[in-house]
Amino acid sequence: MLGIEVTSDWLILIASGVTSLVFSWFPGLNTWYAALRDPIKKLIMAGVILLIVVAALVLSCYNVIESNLACTKEGIAAAVGIYLLAIGVNQGLFKVTPQFTSVKEIKLVTTNAEEKVLLKSVKED
Repeated sequence: MLGIEVTSDWLILIASGVTSLVFSWFPGLNTWYAALRDPIKKLIMAGVILLIVVAALVLSCYNVIESNLACTKEGIAAAVGIYLLAIGVNQGLFKVTPQFTSVKEIKLVTTNAEEKVLLKSVKED
């Protein structure tokens, strides 16, 4: 049809982008995620993407799916590279995705609360 070969790395990158859109747009999930502190958000996204990559590698190892990821040192190295690319896709898409007003409001409240705590701790020192 389009001449596009669907590979596991292509699917992983698409899945990481879809994950970003789900956390940005899915009602309820987007506001819950927006209220979290940035380090927690980054850990959640890194963990979800790691699960996607590991799942693709394991499914490939057990011949459940045909994949260009092999159960070798080279395959694991390729999975690490794909993981890093997937994080880039995920975070890049998250940055350019329009935010709902409810998400913007929650982020503003959360940021203000974090700044107050930071200022209070600086004053106490």
